[in-house]
Amino acid sequence: MAKIDFYKFGVYDPYKFGGECYRTLGEAKRAYIKHLQQDHRVSCEILGCTLKDDSVFLTFTPWYSDVKAFGKTKLTNRSMGIHLVWLQYDL
Repeated sequence: MAKIDFYKFGVYDPYKFGGECYRTLGEAKRAYIKHLQQDHRVSCEILGCTLKDDSVFLTFTPWYSDVKAFGKTKLTNRSMGIHLVWLQYDL
């Protein structure tokens, strides 16, 4: 699988173009919860990205607002396919 270089989530109120990016999932979760405590509007998941192409999300961690908790981090369907393509180019 491709290496996840950073995690990001969208911030809509106050709006931040491109959302916020963090090095680790733990940092991203803490910042996400801090935004919620300040009554900011944020996206409903934290996305794991790579520097090779930040428009492709390799993992996602959902936020469940009804139980106020994060769900299990899951691989996206694209992450395995992207990894195989990059391996072909790296050879």
